[in-house]
Amino acid sequence: LAECIVGDIAPSDNVPPKIKQQMEHDAIQNIANLLEQTTFHNQNQNNPNNERTNAKQHLLSIFEEYEQRQSRESKLVKDLDLLDMIIQAGEYEQQHYQQQQHQVGDGDEKDDSTQLDLSEFFEGTPPSRFQNEFIQSIAMEVHQQREERRSEELVMIANRKKTQNDKKEEIKRT
Repeated sequence: LAECIVGDIAPSDNVPPKIKQQMEHDAIQNIANLLEQTTFHNQNQNNPNNERTNAKQHLLSIFEEYEQRQSRESKLVKDLDLLDMIIQAGEYEQQHYQQQQHQVGDGDEKDDSTQLDLSEFFEGTPPSRFQNEFIQSIAMEVHQQREERRSEELVMIANRKKTQNDKKEEIKRT
């Protein structure tokens, strides 16, 4: 939720973790302040009398629960957030490569045969970082598929460069 104000801060942004945490805390506080006068019927086990709950305090409470990974639900939500990040990074890498393939397929001879490298997202989010066993297994699969895809892309790039060099050599000979 804080990202709607501070943006999605990536490792490459070089924002120290303490500063990022403070920025997100301040953003949640700003959002919560908008709820100062709002109350709702909180129907959970901690409120057996179904009393009205202050929305501001509730938002701050569940944000802290999420940040501290205090409940099974907050751990799962954090794991899903991390999984979303590595899936999205993998999709960006794949889209970049496919766009380059399309350009080369259209006869564009300039050598832009490079990979978009978002390794920082994968290195910072190894499968061991996930607490939910099922989500961890999905993260392992995402990492494995990325490694396989990157290896295939490197081979294709090397082959294309070799073909381009062979053509240049042939032109020089004629």
